[in-house]
Formats: sequence, structure tokens, C-alpha cells
Amino acid sequence: MMELRRHITIWDMAILVGAVLIALLLLAWMGTGPAQAGGRRTIVVMVRGAEVLTVVSGPGDPLRRYPLQLPGGRAWLEVEGGRARLVPDGAFCPLGLCWRTGWISEPGQAIVCAPNGLVIVIRGQGPLDAVTR
Repeated sequence: MMELRRHITIWDMAILVGAVLIALLLLAWMGTGPAQAGGRRTIVVMVRGAEVLTVVSGPGDPLRRYPLQLPGGRAWLEVEGGRARLVPDGAFCPLGLCWRTGWISEPGQAIVCAPNGLVIVIRGQGPLDAVTR
């Protein structure tokens, strides 16, 4: 059986380092999207399909809290700088995934609490995933 050995040359390392640098530059470039560049976000709260609250927020906005009366109890929506999160206040949710989601800030991101029929979604200008006609 013939053993194949490959020696890494200086050119192999140069290509690898170059590819890593390009990847890091692309990640940094993607991170400077509308949220960081002054984009406003619309946070929409729906309970059992009915829109109950709409908040517009952007970078630099202070922390604001909104009470939410849910079928399973009460919770708070915290909005700050174009991002939002759910904070429990005695609301019943068996797994607590909704508040464990943490902060959401990009268009299309959502916090969902199925037992309470709650959906919090971010709307705003952002990078497109696809275009349909």
C-alpha cells in the first residue's frame, strides 16, 4: 500500500491566509448593514393573529418597556436601539423559549411563544434573501 504524503508549501499557506482574510472582510462588510447605519426598525407584536402593538425604533433610542397581557399572564416587551426582547413577568410558558431567545434586531427575526399565541417580528429595510415575481 502506497502512502501519500502532502507537504504544505509557503504558497499553500499564502492561499489559506488570503482566503481567511477575504472571509473576515466579507463578514465585517455584512455586519455594517442598515441597523448599524441608522436604519429604523418596526417591531410588531401579534397575539393570536391580532396586531396589538407596533413600535418604531432605531440606533440610539433609549430602552422602553411595554406591558403585554397574554392569555397565560403578563410579560414585558423591551425595545432599545432598534432591537427587542421579551421579559417574563409571571406569564406561563412551559419551556420559556420566547424569553430565552433574547434580543432580536434584524428584519425577519421573530420571537414566538406558541402557548400564548404570541409573535414578535422585526420589520424594516435589510439585506434580501430572495426576490420572487
